[in-house]
Amino acid sequence: MTYRRIEVKGDRGFLLDAHCEINYACASGADRRRPYRAFQDEWLRSGQPEVFLSALARSLDDSRTLAEIVQDPRGRTVAYLWMTFADVQGYDLVVAEINDLWVAPDERQRGLGRHLIEYMAAHAQRKGAHRLRSGTGADHGPSLRLHESTGFVPYRVEFERLLP
Repeated sequence: MTYRRIEVKGDRGFLLDAHCEINYACASGADRRRPYRAFQDEWLRSGQPEVFLSALARSLDDSRTLAEIVQDPRGRTVAYLWMTFADVQGYDLVVAEINDLWVAPDERQRGLGRHLIEYMAAHAQRKGAHRLRSGTGADHGPSLRLHESTGFVPYRVEFERLLP
């Protein structure tokens, strides 16, 4: 496997596809009642793609940020990861946060996600982080199992209520 730094402009189409797929997989059941293509079309028409790309680009100014595309020996993209850092003032605490972790569908359940979490944890530790955080959808089973099997524990629970 080879790892290369993300190029926001050059990787734009791929990044939008991967990030939208992650958003859909982690969305509430109410949002996933509609087909993925409808979700994707609405997301692409919203201002959210530019907000995401802008945040990703800004995060690259921090030398601790890890934002990479993973390719197999044939040059095929098999994964993407994005992790940022936050210095918590007054607590002498550095938190690394996995913002996105995407693995190609045909590479899932083969250990790549586990490897990438360990890769990110090692990077976070080298860059001075005290904690590694990551989020996922409440009913995104594969992601929940991956997080739990790699040592993550819940630290916060968020709720959503649909209003009429």
